[in-house]
Amino acid sequence: MKYINYFVFVLSIIFYTVSCSDDSDILSTTNETKFKMIAYKGLTDQQKESLTIQWQDAFVEQGYYQTGNCPDIVVINSNNKLCFNLKDGNTQLQLNQKLVAVSFGTKNIILSGPMIVIIDPTNENVIGFVGRN
Repeated sequence: MKYINYFVFVLSIIFYTVSCSDDSDILSTTNETKFKMIAYKGLTDQQKESLTIQWQDAFVEQGYYQTGNCPDIVVINSNNKLCFNLKDGNTQLQLNQKLVAVSFGTKNIILSGPMIVIIDPTNENVIGFVGRN
């Protein structure tokens, strides 16, 4: 009986772990590399020339879509809101939809800030860019 209780306990832990898993590993090491490459390929040649880092050294963050003071906002770390411009005006986004932001250091980073590319992780497409000052 003791072994049956132990087995049921272990089995319930396994089911709980599996059922509670979500796509929070959207930024696994493999996915981070993939998103960096997608973002880099989405840059123009002129934008690529202004980079001060290799595409592999870009910084990747997960966020979600909101609207507010500007039409399209990506929220990163629950409070860092960045306005971005959609690449295609026909792109449809849902509130709180997960997005990925990939940041590249540039020659004009002090004046303009980093170059930030916004990716929709569900279809792995570049959907926009954060406006630079």
